[in-house]
Amino acid sequence: MILGVVLGAVILVGVMVWGLSKMSGEQGGLNVEVDQLVDGAGWVTGGENYQVTVVEFADLQCSACKQAEPVAEELRQMDGVRYVYRHLPLLTIHKNTWRAARVAEAAKVMEKGWEMVELLFEKQEEWAETGSFDKKAMDYAIELGLEGGKFEELYNSKEVEDQIVKDNTLANELRLGGTPTFFVEGEQVASSFVLTRVREILESN
Repeated sequence: MILGVVLGAVILVGVMVWGLSKMSGEQGGLNVEVDQLVDGAGWVTGGENYQVTVVEFADLQCSACKQAEPVAEELRQMDGVRYVYRHLPLLTIHKNTWRAARVAEAAKVMEKGWEMVELLFEKQEEWAETGSFDKKAMDYAIELGLEGGKFEELYNSKEVEDQIVKDNTLANELRLGGTPTFFVEGEQVASSFVLTRVREILESN
């Protein structure tokens, strides 16, 4: 009986570690061509005069991604930085994440994409496990001043779905293990080190 309890505890710890590793993509070690990371991306900031490209794969229902959002916000405001956001919805552990990505994509088409991303992270605990996600989504759209009918049409559109599939397909091809996963000039970098690495590159140019 004692052996069974110990074995059960070991299995539980293993599951918890696996889940945390899926949510935090900080394993490192990957090097990918920047063009491959950026090709087909729908979310890009920084204009033409950039010196460094940062690509983030994120899951809007991921708590680690929410914690890393201040880093992403700073990157979006930095001179010389091209910041690219791509979706990696971890459906095996987050039931509403794909629909949250659709909400963000619909808002982006209506020119409120980044505002919606920030709002979804801010209210993550409110919608993450809800069974009435579509209603929450409409509430958030209205809160941002979006026209409800147009938002609903986009939310359910193939256009929105295709962009998420495109991002997710690339993430699967790269065998990314979790979120957030950051790449700086094609090199996978832990979220806690992204700003340091970016500043190093900018200062060296």
